Amino acid sequence: MDMSLGPLSVDYFNRIKHNLYNVTPTEKIGYSNFVAVFKEHLDYIYASKDVFVTEGLAPMASREVLEEETALPNSMIPSDHVSLLADLRIL
Repeated sequence: MDMSLGPLSVDYFNRIKHNLYNVTPTEKIGYSNFVAVFKEHLDYIYASKDVFVTEGLAPMASREVLEEETALPNSMIPSDHVSLLADLRIL
C-alpha cells in the first residue's frame, strides 16, 4: 500500500518515491561541504520534472581557492557548506 505525502509517496517497504530530479548532480558540483578532514557533496537542490527545467548552475569555487585557508568556514566563505545556486525556468 502506498501512502501519499504531496509530491512524495512511501511504498510498502518504506521507500520514498518522487518525481523530482537532482538539479545539482555530483559530477557537476563535486563537493558542497569542505572541512579539513571531510570533503563531500552533501547538499542538493531538487525540482519537479513536471514544473521546472534547469537553465544553469552558478560556478563553484575551485578546490585551490577553498584550500587557500585549509577549509571552510574561512575569511571569504562564512559556512562549512558551499552555496548551491541554480537558475530554474518554469515550464
